[in-house]
Amino acid sequence: MRSNRPSRHGMSIAVGTAMALLALALLALPPSTAQACSCLVDEHGRFLGPAEGRLPANAAGVPWFRPAGRFWEDEHRAQDLERRFTGEILEGSEFRELPVSVRRLDGFAADDSGVYVVAPAGEPLQPGATYRFSVDQVDEGHRQVIVTVDRDTLVEGTAFDLAVGRLVTERVTAPRPVSCASWLDAALVHIEGRLSRDAERWRGQLLYRTIIDDGIHWRPRHSMCSGDVPGRTALAVGHDDVYAACDGSRIAGVHSGHALRPGRHTLKMQAYLPGTGVVLETPARSVSLRCYGREPNRRLPDFP
Repeated sequence: MRSNRPSRHGMSIAVGTAMALLALALLALPPSTAQACSCLVDEHGRFLGPAEGRLPANAAGVPWFRPAGRFWEDEHRAQDLERRFTGEILEGSEFRELPVSVRRLDGFAADDSGVYVVAPAGEPLQPGATYRFSVDQVDEGHRQVIVTVDRDTLVEGTAFDLAVGRLVTERVTAPRPVSCASWLDAALVHIEGRLSRDAERWRGQLLYRTIIDDGIHWRPRHSMCSGDVPGRTALAVGHDDVYAACDGSRIAGVHSGHALRPGRHTLKMQAYLPGTGVVLETPARSVSLRCYGREPNRRLPDFP
C-alpha cells in the first residue's frame, strides 16, 4: 500500500524552498530605522605627543587627552587624577622621580572630556633636561612619553601658514540623533597648518584648532560616539577636513561643527603651546565649498 506522506527528499526540497522564499521576502522589506544608539565609550586617555619628542624652552608640560566616559567621572575625579601620573627627570643615566601637576585646559574639548597639561609640580621645565611622564591606565597598563626640552623658545609671530587642498566631493559620516551616524555627501577640502622649519620639531606637542568664519570652532564628528581631538586626524596632527553638506536637509548642525552650508567660507588655523599664552595663527584663506555633483571622490576645479 502506497503511503501519502512525502518522502524525506521531498520534505527537504519543500523546507529549502520555503526558507529561500522567506529570505527573499526579508530582503524585500525596507530596513528598520533605529530609534536610539548606544556607544562603546573610549575610556582610555592618551598622551597627544609622540612617544619621544622635543619641547620648546617655554613649554609648560606635555598634553594629555581624557575622553568622555563614565569611568573617569565616577572613579577618578579631577582631584584624584594626579595620583595616576608619575614624573621623572633624567640625571646622568637614571631618572629621578618628581611630583607632578595635572591641569585641564579650557576650550579644547566639550562635554566631560578634556585636554590636560602634565608637568613637574611647582617648577618650570629646565632647558636641556629630559623628562619622562607616565600614567597607569586601566586595562592598558603603563603608558609614557619622554621629552627633551630645547633651549629655543616658541614665540608668537613664528611663521605659521595654512595650505588648502583642492575641492573634492566625498561621502563622509556625520552624527545623527537616531542612528549614531549616517552618510553625508559633502564638498570637502583638506587643510594643513604648516610651521616654520625651526618650529616643525615641536609640531606633535602643540594643540590645533580650526576656525570657520571667525566664529565657528570646527569640530567634525564621525558619530555620536566620536571623541576626536581638535586638529588631529587619523593621518597627522595639524590637519583637518572641512566640508559642507550637499543635501541641505541632512545637515547635522552648523554651529556644532558637524557640517557647513555650501558657499564661501573663511578658514584659519590656530596652534597653541599648551598651558601658555603662546598662540600662532595662520592668515585667513577664503574657499568656496560648492557642490557640483554626487560622485564620491570626484576632483573639482581649483578655487577661483
